[in-house]
Amino acid sequence: MRHILIMVWNGLYISNLDRTGFIIKFVTPFLLSTIIAFAFSGLGSSLPVIEAFPVALVNLDEGADSGGGPVNLGDTFVQVLLPAADAGPAAAPVCPAADAAAGSAPPVAITDLLTTTRLNDAEEARAGVRSGLYQAAIIIPPDFSRRLSPQVSATGATLAGTEIEIYASGASPLQGSIVRSLVQAISQQLVTGNVTIAATLQTLIDRAGSDPAFGLAFAAAGASGTFQPDFACAFVPALNTVTVAREPLDAVQQRSVFVQILTLFGAAQAAFFALFTAQFALLSLYDERKQGTLQRLLVVPMPAWYIVAAKLLTAFVNVVVQLTVLLLALTLVASLREGQVMFIWGDAPLLVLLTIMALALSVCGISALLVGLARTPEQARLFGSLINVGLGALGGSFGFVLPAAIAGVSPIYWGSEAFRQLAGGNTDIGLNLLVLLLQGGIMFVIGSWFFVRRSGIKGA
Repeated sequence: MRHILIMVWNGLYISNLDRTGFIIKFVTPFLLSTIIAFAFSGLGSSLPVIEAFPVALVNLDEGADSGGGPVNLGDTFVQVLLPAADAGPAAAPVCPAADAAAGSAPPVAITDLLTTTRLNDAEEARAGVRSGLYQAAIIIPPDFSRRLSPQVSATGATLAGTEIEIYASGASPLQGSIVRSLVQAISQQLVTGNVTIAATLQTLIDRAGSDPAFGLAFAAAGASGTFQPDFACAFVPALNTVTVAREPLDAVQQRSVFVQILTLFGAAQAAFFALFTAQFALLSLYDERKQGTLQRLLVVPMPAWYIVAAKLLTAFVNVVVQLTVLLLALTLVASLREGQVMFIWGDAPLLVLLTIMALALSVCGISALLVGLARTPEQARLFGSLINVGLGALGGSFGFVLPAAIAGVSPIYWGSEAFRQLAGGNTDIGLNLLVLLLQGGIMFVIGSWFFVRRSGIKGA
């Protein structure tokens, strides 16, 4: 083992003294990632913004009696989803508490997200969605208020279910999901208000059944019309608590655009150039044969397979060192640029290290297989470079992202995606590590066998 470690240390020392190798391993990926981050960091805001999109609203609600007066819950949707100038006079009862909330506004108004057009015909709205005029249509049924209003009987107060139709375009699934979420939020508030009414009436009915004196007073108040509870505030749009706040999808999007781009491109570039590092480390065996170094090693009293093992281990350690140095260097750049100390690769350094080792195993396996299959060092360099570029293109190293089913062929995709998820605070990278370990382990074993045969070292 001591002989192997000595040869590994010697290989690391020599490879890092080589100016060309040092530039390819560290300088080129570092400069590319940094330059791209500086060049494109001013092209957008920190958070991606969804522009306002057109929506049709059809209110067919005929209204109902809530127990405190006529209420049209469909008009509540109109007041919430349309700007005040277009919504018309509020049909909901007057609520004194609404004046206190009139000055408050959500961080992002719903009307800033939806450009809502009020229509009177449901089929016209659906046709507008099919033609692309609207990306979604909200159709409120005629019995909406009636079915949501408490139904009072001698046995208690109950609510019936109802539905609101969301007719969305299949070409805009995200916008359809947004509309559905907003409608659900508003509906839940209306249901909460009606549940409150039903629970109040149920409590009064139960008390009237258990307390004869209260029951007589309650019946008399109902008969004379003096029992007029004020439930108006449950349905006044001014008290609507549905708000829209643009939030980041993960921890990366909470940072500046510079850090986002540096994280994305830095991980991809580091993984891409690791392929060349592993390949050059293995090809150095042929250079040592030409220089006579290999022949001198063969006369040392040690098993011949030590030489091949040391060469494979040198390639692995070289890649681990390269990836570690690059990730730390990019972290330093981000800290200097942002004016604060930060580790841009997330809060799980052990997982980052495990990803580095899994990616190193994978790229070394690919390089061992390429070098082992090539007939000459020249072939290995030529075809190895072409395959490395192809894997880089598949894995997203050149700025465009292919579908996962295609990109998954490349270890660069799995490695850079794992780094990106860790940077975003997501530690669920088990699949990435499993693929890298399986992919790298299988190719490393097969490639090592071919590499041993190609090396020509007897007894290895």
